[in-house]
Amino acid sequence: MVDNSDLEKYFLQILPEIFPSDECRALLSLVAGDRSGVLLMSVQKEDEDVVKNFCEDFNLSVRFMGERNDLFDPGAFITDDKERFEILEDSHGKFYTCTDEAVGKFLGYPDDAVKYYAESDDDEVPGKNYQEKCIELFRDGELSEEDLQHLQLVDYVPRPEKENILDVVEKGKMKEKKLKAFDRENNTRVAEIYLQELFDRFDPEELT
Repeated sequence: MVDNSDLEKYFLQILPEIFPSDECRALLSLVAGDRSGVLLMSVQKEDEDVVKNFCEDFNLSVRFMGERNDLFDPGAFITDDKERFEILEDSHGKFYTCTDEAVGKFLGYPDDAVKYYAESDDDEVPGKNYQEKCIELFRDGELSEEDLQHLQLVDYVPRPEKENILDVVEKGKMKEKKLKAFDRENNTRVAEIYLQELFDRFDPEELT
């Protein structure tokens, strides 16, 4: 069981003031045991201690990667398994000194999704292709509004094929169940608040 007061302190007060809601939700999923790694993008110098304290309080490991200069701030790679950093150490690229593939693997994304993203042509926008396929499936009755809602819970871009997207829908539903179970186990409403905020933000008309 996680300390209830720490959960509410960080996820309802401290983190939302610093990081986007999607990154906060990713951290919540990590704490809940529902993902293996998180990347906080462009962590400013004054926020480094917050990240370090958070990781210490929740028994997580963090590594800041990427040079800090006038234009860029490093990213914070966070995991509950220190050995996962080996994935990044064996990689050399332009994304916080790593390749896109290594970052995807560190974050626990499926191999097929990592491969699809890596193999996309320079003039191809994977997220756009995925969105267009979702629109097509929704118009054909293959996806419901509830399915589109659950797609928001998965933060990687799958291959834009019907079977891949339907698989992501099921993963989104499982994530919702695990987060709600985490609330019950820790006697808190943190996950419920995050889920409600995400679902309230979702407007299927914007997608279609």
